[in-house]
Amino acid sequence: MIPPRSSDQMTNDIDIKIQSEEIVGPFTDIVQQSALLIWDITSSNIPIDLHWDRLLILVSLSNLIRYVQWSWV
Repeated sequence: MIPPRSSDQMTNDIDIKIQSEEIVGPFTDIVQQSALLIWDITSSNIPIDLHWDRLLILVSLSNLIRYVQWSWV
C-alpha cells in the first residue's frame, strides 16, 4: 500500500515541475546578460527629474508640428 503524501511533498513536486519548465541554455544566458547590461546603461543615464507627462506633451507637440508641416507641403 502506498502511503499518503504530505502537502510539503506535493508542494516540492510542484516547485520542481515549475523550475524544470524554464528554458536554459547559452542563448538564454546571453540574452539575460545583455538585457541587464542595457538596463544598467540606460538607467544610469535617465535623469531623476524626468517627468513622463512633460515628455508626452513634448512628443505630442513635435508630432503635431510635423503633421502641420507635412500637410502644407
